[in-house]
Amino acid sequence: MQKQYRILVIGFLLVVLIAGLPSQVSADSDDDERISIIVENANYQDCDNDNHDDDVLTVFRVIPPDDDWDEGILCITCTIEKPSGSSIETNFEVFTEDSVVITIVWFNWADESGDYILRIRVEANSYDDDDDEISPAYIEHVFDPPGGSDPGPPVIAIMSIDEMR
Repeated sequence: MQKQYRILVIGFLLVVLIAGLPSQVSADSDDDERISIIVENANYQDCDNDNHDDDVLTVFRVIPPDDDWDEGILCITCTIEKPSGSSIETNFEVFTEDSVVITIVWFNWADESGDYILRIRVEANSYDDDDDEISPAYIEHVFDPPGGSDPGPPVIAIMSIDEMR
């Protein structure tokens, strides 16, 4: 009898646990109406050949929503914050029909040890005839370059914007 009671209690707890989990699939999901941002790379290296690993290389992908996107403008804001709290930012727009991969080099910026925070915010203005509003997207990506020296002023260079088809 005690064994059956234990099995019932364990079964009940399992059902309560499963019921309390957030649903992973929903028929009313808005995932197709959202922008996705994926950081593919964020690290330090010597991009300007000054013999100092003090440049930050970031590569990220912006994927417009499947359902509400034929073409439009992505308004992108990127910020990198140093461990000390100092930050540098760039804003730009990209006209695209599909997802884009963006490479940015932040020259002479990795001069402190500790965690750096890459922040990316994307807003979309679709040229689609639908009036469906596309929610903006925002992510933070933490990475840890080892620090180096700062032989020059910080400079941001958007190295490439490649449209993926």
